[in-house]
Amino acid sequence: MDLEKCKALVQVIDTKSLSKAAKKLGYTPSGLSRMISSLEKEMGFTLLRRNHDGMFPTNECRHLLSGIRELLYQDQLLEQKVSDINELYVGEIEIGVSHRYYYDTFALAMKNFSKVYPDVDLKIRHGYSSYLVQELKQHRLDLCIVSKRELGDCQWIPITKDEMLAWIPKNHKLASEDKISVKEFEKENVIFTYPGEDTDNQRVFQKHKIYPHRQFSTLEPYASFAMVKQGLGISMDNRLSAWGMEEGILYKSLDPQEYIEIGIALQSNPSPAVQEFMKYLLPLLKK
Repeated sequence: MDLEKCKALVQVIDTKSLSKAAKKLGYTPSGLSRMISSLEKEMGFTLLRRNHDGMFPTNECRHLLSGIRELLYQDQLLEQKVSDINELYVGEIEIGVSHRYYYDTFALAMKNFSKVYPDVDLKIRHGYSSYLVQELKQHRLDLCIVSKRELGDCQWIPITKDEMLAWIPKNHKLASEDKISVKEFEKENVIFTYPGEDTDNQRVFQKHKIYPHRQFSTLEPYASFAMVKQGLGISMDNRLSAWGMEEGILYKSLDPQEYIEIGIALQSNPSPAVQEFMKYLLPLLKK
């Protein structure tokens, strides 16, 4: 049975008018009349009768009407389920986090989102900002919280500004200084996080034409913290990256002071699932 013809029949019955039904469904009255005639031919009996009050179902049609309405309702439900599967309720969201301070916020957003959409898989991974933005541009991430970079066609939602800091051992000769000149990084042993990559600290060095004396390196901010704590050298990172690592080393402003902008980068046309996830995430980030 042709569902479009069934929709036409029900619409004529509900409006009691062939012309009103045709207008609502986007057909011409003659086109809609042909659909009804075709349906009557398939069923073998007349479905509609006309009187001075409009169009009404025949007795034969009345016997079928509840079944036809149920058929159309189930079709509508099926269309919604297909739409849900394609657009929102299943699939996955790939998230990148550059600044560890935001792990708790993302975890809470993921928890709240998953209560409503349990069939959407949420994946989170860490990396430095430039790497995560490249992953985003290549559609291997759906969104990421990073220091601002050149985003191409991707969206940018600013969240905060954060200060770049020198990380100093407590017993270091620079420990008594209020600020640490960026030139000190040419004199001291420097611990690099993500050496040779386009990181925030590397951008500071390039801006001021500083060529640090590198002795130690790591791919993990906490490892840099541990090495600074043991007196192996000094390092540089933003304040939020030091979150949870307050004990054991000193954090000093740079001279001149440097700041980065942190925000959410996401695809220019995010999936409905990502759009929905952002409704859970953004209010938490703005608290």
